[in-house]
Amino acid sequence: MRRARLIGTVGVAVLVLAGCGSLTPVTEQGHDVRNLYNILFVAAAVVFVLVEGAIVFAVVRYRRRGDMLPPQFHGNNLLEVVWTVVPLLIVAALFVLGGDTLTDFALALLVGIGVGTWSSMFVATPLLVAFEQRSSRQPVRRRLRPRSSGSRI
Repeated sequence: MRRARLIGTVGVAVLVLAGCGSLTPVTEQGHDVRNLYNILFVAAAVVFVLVEGAIVFAVVRYRRRGDMLPPQFHGNNLLEVVWTVVPLLIVAALFVLGGDTLTDFALALLVGIGVGTWSSMFVATPLLVAFEQRSSRQPVRRRLRPRSSGSRI
């Protein structure tokens, strides 16, 4: 167990430190890529800390105590908007700051976010309403024909 923990720790350290190299860029595009990498690294670290903090907060705040069920929440419109706007802002920043390196990729991501949001709002929601209305109706009972007791040859 101790040896596995040591191997795991060394493996994680190697993976983390692999992205922290101090290679000096030679070309102008290399400088742009490195600057963009540093900006994205800071942005990703901030998002990681916020998400992990939210997870720890939720685990501590809403854990089960005794036999009582923690409060249940269903649907939060503000959270849905935040889940759309925050990635949109991050990708828009990539589009603006990406220069020649990431502009096309960020544009594709922006289109994907827009299409996904449109799909959720205007395609999935009406389908959900239709399925809910359909499932609320009484089921249709069909009479089954009695089977013949004779065997077929």
